[in-house]
Amino acid sequence: MSILSVNIGNYQLWKWLLMSLYLIPMAIGDIKEKRVSLVFVGVGVISGITCLSAIENAPVYTMIGLIPGVILMLMSLVLKDAIGPADGAVLALIGSFLGFRNSISVLFFALMLSLAVALYLILIKKAGRKKQIPFVPFLVLGFVGVGII
Repeated sequence: MSILSVNIGNYQLWKWLLMSLYLIPMAIGDIKEKRVSLVFVGVGVISGITCLSAIENAPVYTMIGLIPGVILMLMSLVLKDAIGPADGAVLALIGSFLGFRNSISVLFFALMLSLAVALYLILIKKAGRKKQIPFVPFLVLGFVGVGII
């Protein structure tokens, strides 16, 4: 048994490490510049598909995991300023590593956290209803939360 097959919560160590390498810089970029490199996301998705296909022999599982992110990207086209396409791309990245069910759980966790923060900011009058807050950090927290639970 290798060290990379050790589980941290619900994730294997290699998934945790590889996802962290992608998600943390994206969250920082979203907070500081309100931008996420779609090239970096694309490389991450390809890594997720390649790793899961090679290591776990699960290409269908991986491809199905992309669906929530793709739906979120399509919703960003309809909802214009409500959500960015990069948020959907990052969720697709998460889904490429974790699969459909876990990516839905990450999205739900992220939505609940962002709702709580938005309500708090509105209550303390630091933001209005139209204030945009970066969503990728909440996806990262959702990734961590789902991994721990």
